[in-house]
Amino acid sequence: MTKEKCAYSRFLDGDKSGMEEIVREYNSPLIFFINGYVKNLAVAEDIAADTFCKVFVKRKKLSDPSGFKTWLYTIARNLALDWLKSAQKQRTVCLNEIDGYSEADFDDTILKNEQAKTLHNAIKEIKSDYREAIHLVYFDELSYKEAAKIMRKSEKQIKNLVYRAKLSLKDILEKEDFVYENL
Repeated sequence: MTKEKCAYSRFLDGDKSGMEEIVREYNSPLIFFINGYVKNLAVAEDIAADTFCKVFVKRKKLSDPSGFKTWLYTIARNLALDWLKSAQKQRTVCLNEIDGYSEADFDDTILKNEQAKTLHNAIKEIKSDYREAIHLVYFDELSYKEAAKIMRKSEKQIKNLVYRAKLSLKDILEKEDFVYENL
């Protein structure tokens, strides 16, 4: 039984620590996933919170051990798509609080994240289906089968999307003289 399935089962049996464990485990990856759709961190955080609320309220019995993560990400994706469709879209800028950081800290952070930013920018340039497949398979570590369920595609289509995404990323990164290990 997977870790999340065990935590979810405990939650269904009335153990609140099971839900707390799920939130701790999936909050950041879910926000990152949702942010890929909405392009707004504050909104992504709100949608992630709504996702956990739906999980809390629905309390669906799952027979498939790997089904929880897929179910969670499907809820998040649907909520993100609903937000995108809504007429109440508002673009807001959220400024992070930066008290306590020195200039040297910022310089170190910038240097450490330069390659990550280059890769992130390259990912923004590829087709949205490629971007979503790469994100689900590599960042959220879902199987091709789970990603296929979320994206409503076949497993073979996901494998093709990931392969094409890697080729697209390689082309973009080579143009920018990016040093990478096998993509």
